[in-house]
Amino acid sequence: MPIFDVIVVGLGTVGSATCMELARRGISVLGLDACRPPHKMGSHHGESRSIRRAYLEGTAYVPMAQQAWELWRRLESDTGTRLLTPTGNLTIGPGDAPAVEGFLASARRYDISHELLTAADVRRRWPQLAVPDSFVAGLEVDAGWNDHLAAQDVLRVVPVRSSDFLQVGEGSYRGVLDVMLDRRGRLAVI
Repeated sequence: MPIFDVIVVGLGTVGSATCMELARRGISVLGLDACRPPHKMGSHHGESRSIRRAYLEGTAYVPMAQQAWELWRRLESDTGTRLLTPTGNLTIGPGDAPAVEGFLASARRYDISHELLTAADVRRRWPQLAVPDSFVAGLEVDAGWNDHLAAQDVLRVVPVRSSDFLQVGEGSYRGVLDVMLDRRGRLAVI
């Protein structure tokens, strides 16, 4: 019976990326999912996800978000697949709203490229938005969206090293997908 250093339950975007990164670090990992990814039974379904670094929820998230951004760019480079599309990201509200204050605190503390816009600035640049005069907006210039369906594809077939690939196959263990990567990143389907 195989022994694993780590077992990851759920092979959505986060679980698949976790398996890939652990394998890159030489850790044996078993990834389990009740359905064959991609599927609509988890939180990873849909076409895209917003990605930003200036977190309105607090500055503690920023280092993790910055690292995630770099890892997405690395995955793009490793696979030749575009995963991130910069569009900018607006946080709109009263100037003293926790969301706006949190965004600005994160952007300023970590020197994240941003703009502080008046309601008139927002309406001029995005006429489809009817922002009240009393509101402001924080624009994270480089934020955008992540094509997580493309990410799911490349995370299932990505070079762990130049000659090794992470591939997912359907196992027969009670309908659960079982994937094992050994310490050299080679695939074994149980």
